[in-house]
Amino acid sequence: MRETVLRQRTMNTVGSQYIVNLSWLAFGIWCLQSGSLASASYFCPMQAIRTVAINGLLLNARIGLYDYERINAGLFCVDAELSMVTEIKQEAVALEESMDYEVLLKIIQEEMSKAELLMESTANRIVLRVRDAFSSAISMMVHIQKKNPPLDAEMDSSSVKLEVRFSIT
Repeated sequence: MRETVLRQRTMNTVGSQYIVNLSWLAFGIWCLQSGSLASASYFCPMQAIRTVAINGLLLNARIGLYDYERINAGLFCVDAELSMVTEIKQEAVALEESMDYEVLLKIIQEEMSKAELLMESTANRIVLRVRDAFSSAISMMVHIQKKNPPLDAEMDSSSVKLEVRFSIT
């Protein structure tokens, strides 16, 4: 008989390591021996990363090095992703088990409404506020694009992208 060992790969600041989870191994074998994939998927919880996103949010903002950019708002496009560890189960997901898009949207809108020299500063403030608002979040990405920037070249946009992993406390 072949022995099966389930390994769960975990990442930490030192590097990656493998941990053998024998209790889930025994339960997983029981689920598979029950002969029913339905019972295995119903009774065997799976961990996953759930990501919620705001995609292509268009808004006017007063961000730029030149005075006229902070006086007259320009067009920006913002994408944001927020991730958390979750357990996959058959029941419907309650809002408490996810992250509220409206809260994320409100934070982005409020921070983008402030006059600022650099998109980088705005991205930093968004990430800091999101970290405080979503204690279950493990990572975030925010991408701010300035449409038609005042540069001596033909281009669609200039942008800054910030990707952050939050410390789990």
